[in-house]
Amino acid sequence: MVPVGFAHKYTIKVFALNRPLNLKPGYFYNELLTAMTGKVIGEGTLYGVYDAYIVHPPKADQSESYIKAHE
Repeated sequence: MVPVGFAHKYTIKVFALNRPLNLKPGYFYNELLTAMTGKVIGEGTLYGVYDAYIVHPPKADQSESYIKAHE
């Protein structure tokens, strides 16, 4: 779980390969990189920031006005 109030930066790399890697479950990162050598035909990177915060649900008697205000 992400600590509340702390932004986290994420980098996600995606690779398009020209054939399967045939790695066994539990492989290490260096094994992945070695297996990918010569097979990468495209790649992309996605950068993102995630920040969690606490949202308290409305009380039962405030539900209708809360929903209307957030439509």
